[in-house]
Amino acid sequence: MIRRVMIALAGWAVAAALMACPAAAENIIYVNAYATGAANGSSWADAFTNVGAGLAAAWGGDQVWVAAGRYVETIWLENGVALYGGFAGTEGPEFNLASRDFAANETILDGNRAGSVVTALQGAMTTTRIDGFIITNGNGREGGGMNIRYSSPTVANCTFTGNGSTQYDSKGGAMCNARSSPIVENCAFTENTANSGGGMYNYNCSSPTVRRCIFSRNTTDSYGGGMYNSQSNPTVQDCSFGENSAKYRGGGMYNYNDSCPAIKNCTFSRNIATSYYSSGGGMHNSGRCSPTVDSCTFGANAAKQQGGGMCNDNESSPMVANCTFSGNTASWYGGGIYNSFSSSTMANCNFTENTTGFDGGGVYNNESNATITDCTFSANTTKYHGGGMYNDHSSNPTVNPMVANCTFIANTVETYGDGGGMYNGRGSVANCTFSENTASGDGGGMCNYYSSPLVADCTFTENIASNNGGGMYNMQSSIANCTFSANTARNRGGGMYNVDTKTVENCTFTANRAGTGGGMYHYDSSTYVSNCVLWYNAAATGAQAFSKDPLLPSNPTYSYCDIQSSKENGSWDAALGTDGGGNIDADPLFADPGHWDDNGTPAYPDDDTFVPGDYHLRSRFGRWDPAANAGQGSWVLDDVSSPCIDAGDPAADFANEPMPNFGRVNMGAYGNTPKASRSGWSIAGDANDDCRVNILDLIFIRGRLNQPVGSSDNWKADVTADGVVNILDLIYVRQRLNTVCSQ
Repeated sequence: MIRRVMIALAGWAVAAALMACPAAAENIIYVNAYATGAANGSSWADAFTNVGAGLAAAWGGDQVWVAAGRYVETIWLENGVALYGGFAGTEGPEFNLASRDFAANETILDGNRAGSVVTALQGAMTTTRIDGFIITNGNGREGGGMNIRYSSPTVANCTFTGNGSTQYDSKGGAMCNARSSPIVENCAFTENTANSGGGMYNYNCSSPTVRRCIFSRNTTDSYGGGMYNSQSNPTVQDCSFGENSAKYRGGGMYNYNDSCPAIKNCTFSRNIATSYYSSGGGMHNSGRCSPTVDSCTFGANAAKQQGGGMCNDNESSPMVANCTFSGNTASWYGGGIYNSFSSSTMANCNFTENTTGFDGGGVYNNESNATITDCTFSANTTKYHGGGMYNDHSSNPTVNPMVANCTFIANTVETYGDGGGMYNGRGSVANCTFSENTASGDGGGMCNYYSSPLVADCTFTENIASNNGGGMYNMQSSIANCTFSANTARNRGGGMYNVDTKTVENCTFTANRAGTGGGMYHYDSSTYVSNCVLWYNAAATGAQAFSKDPLLPSNPTYSYCDIQSSKENGSWDAALGTDGGGNIDADPLFADPGHWDDNGTPAYPDDDTFVPGDYHLRSRFGRWDPAANAGQGSWVLDDVSSPCIDAGDPAADFANEPMPNFGRVNMGAYGNTPKASRSGWSIAGDANDDCRVNILDLIFIRGRLNQPVGSSDNWKADVTADGVVNILDLIYVRQRLNTVCSQ
């Protein structure tokens, strides 16, 4: 094993040495265990036979070269002296240190369990160096392999293996740094053990720089199998932590007591926290820690209790960015990450195929103000609640996690449980997509339970609930500007199931399916539904919506909504709820209605596939087409305009809708957004809005040629809705002269 690790390190070592070769030595002192000469260190033939003697003969600026062999001793580094191993014992003074063959010339420092193998004296600076050794069989209370106190030496190209102590308070099986800031690079820490910090222990304001190192199969009886940081701020870069274990916390790494490490481009794989109450298989941050974790991978780590990949608790505030959490496992909560009483920030991360035995397959937030943005949650699994994410329903009003610009796809709740994509007890969710998530209970896409979150600008499509709420199961929350399409509930509420829900505003429900209430189902609820479109939904009872539950009937109010068949007999369908006024029953004229393809088996809906649509409203004056302009999106003109444009509540805010509009919000998910379909003129070309196209419109446009469309009422002159007032608008009007509203 040692030989394999040394070969792996050799590539790193050569590259690093070529970039920064040590300066020429004042003097070279030679050590060779097999030398038989004068033993004065002047040459390989007359080399000292032990390392301690070579160091004792050196002064600052000297180099000590040690030939391959096993040296059974403990040593103290000398300030300013560079100690090098990995020599065959034949190299001349002109030899390039970058050419050493560590695997062929294993140079072993064996402590014989007599204490720390290497000790760095107080005040040693980076010019004090140990490079190219296998350090083993140390047994120190602090730093079995190497003890560094109040100093900052350079440690390079070394392997620490088989070091440690079984003392109840031992720290750092391989290395312990106390108020020290060494540079540690191209090293391997393998199969070391201690009570805390099996591989490395940093404490008392230490700030080591650890680069291109391997931490593997180190163990601890408590915390930090690979590394333990207490009140320390190490920089850890391009390192791997694999198969390390801790009994309680932090199989790969444990950060504690105001530590703020900077961790970048590292891999944490197959680390484990082993005891029944353990947490943080890959990493555990606790006690007001604020680490920065950037561009790291957490894969196949495990914890017996919570936080398979990472656990953050006790007022910790980590910043986790550009990381991947894949295949991590927690027996209880948070397969990828568990946050408890913390303020974690997660940005641009991927959570894939993480699992838990209870809740929160990807992430679990408990009493935490987590901020989660631009993340993807895919194929995570849990048994009970929150396949992708679980936010607990805290009674603390200051707790409000925020989730924005995230994607939840193909997450699963396996046993009877809720929230395939997300179980949300408290928190705001904005600009997220929930797709193809599955819940064995309620809320295929999302379950909002005893909470008051605001869910806005989200898309729910092709989610499945075995019970209620295919897209969303909703209790005591408010929903705005969301699209629910092609969601399925085996029981009630294909798009949404409402219990004591407050408001649903400017949402679109289409092509959802359920046994009862295809688009929406209300249970013991007085929801106010406004500016919404419910169309093309399907159910055996209440295709668009249903409110007459036999146990606890509801009385929702619908105002300024477009609901299919709500007035097909000339009067309002009372099974929907209360008619609050302004409702219509007219084809919304979606840009491209999505539809179900029965694959030639109409009697078997379970094999149907959904063909997605575009639910922007058609408009003669401008509709946003996200597929236009090679997928970049642009405004296009239709031959007809949707009856849902400018048909929303006259008192509702419309300020975010683009010009041209007539000062009234649109119905549907894009109402009062920058992508709302434009309204404009009573007839095409009627720039001055007098209900006829004539010379006055030409004069109106000529007076505004080449002026900004967004200024004053210039938008009215842009009759082609292309964003500029120019000669094309004049041509457009000339082609329509003498038309009037009735035409």
